[in-house]
Amino acid sequence: MASNNNRFKSLREKLVVALVVVCGALLLNTIGHSSAQHTAIAPSNPTNVRAALPEFSLPDLNGKVWKLGDHKGKVVLVNFWATWCPPCIKETPDLVRMANKFSSQGLDVVGVNTDGGETAPVKRFVAEYGIPYPVLIAESSASLPLPVEFLPTTVLLDRHGRIAKTYEGPLSEAEFQADVTPLLLEK
Repeated sequence: MASNNNRFKSLREKLVVALVVVCGALLLNTIGHSSAQHTAIAPSNPTNVRAALPEFSLPDLNGKVWKLGDHKGKVVLVNFWATWCPPCIKETPDLVRMANKFSSQGLDVVGVNTDGGETAPVKRFVAEYGIPYPVLIAESSASLPLPVEFLPTTVLLDRHGRIAKTYEGPLSEAEFQADVTPLLLEK
């Protein structure tokens, strides 16, 4: 009987070790995947392979229609976000600094809120964070110019409305600046 108990104990210990190893591997994979989401989905696209973001227009918080086509000749940073999204909240101060720092050099930042159309919480958020750029209201995912599966998602457009880079996850001002600065120098 003691032999069976020892075998059972040994088997149980092996199962616990195996479970710990599997859980550890899953955790490392998740951490690695999570940190990968903080960088660009693809490297910066060379000018000869950049595709245009489909034309879109959405109402801003005051009901005025914002149109992408009105921003040709500008570098445009389109940030898809929600008020309930912690990573979106985290990157908002950096987006505000980018807008303040680079708007005079040809950068237009625009936020596209994906909360579902209710404007009161969005207005409070804009006031709390001092957002100087337009915030558009997307009532549904069907009104977005591209599928957004992760928040925040940010699309960086060159002066011709072409996608230079797409990001999933929050980015810092330094990360945005590293990609925006070269685009501001392009003609």
